[in-house]
Order: sequence, then structure tokens, then C-alpha cells
Amino acid sequence: MVFALLTLVGLGLSSRTWGGTLVIVALFGLVYSYRISLEENVLKAEFGQEYIDYAKKTKRLIPFLL
Repeated sequence: MVFALLTLVGLGLSSRTWGGTLVIVALFGLVYSYRISLEENVLKAEFGQEYIDYAKKTKRLIPFLL
């Protein structure tokens, strides 16, 4: 996931405009946040409290940051 985000930033920077970079990162940020919420709902349904406890102590997107 981290490399996908870096790729998106690089793609935005290749447009040579800050606006293009911002649009690409914001758009895919929304898509990834939607995808993460869907996956978490499935994991909660499948593993229940065990996953909820795990999620409390683990970052979701970028290790040690988010």
C-alpha cells in the first residue's frame, strides 16, 4: 500500500503541477479510504472481537504513521 501511495505522488508530480498532484492524491485517498473501510467491515464480521483488538494496536495505512 505504501508503494502504491508513493506511485500516486510520483504520477502527480509527473504532471508538473501542484494542482495535478493534489487532485490525484486526494482522489485516490478517497478511493483507498473507502476500500479500507470495506475490508475492515469484512474482517470484523469474520473475526469479531479478535480483529477489533488487533486493529486497536495496529496502524491501517502507513506503518508507524497512519
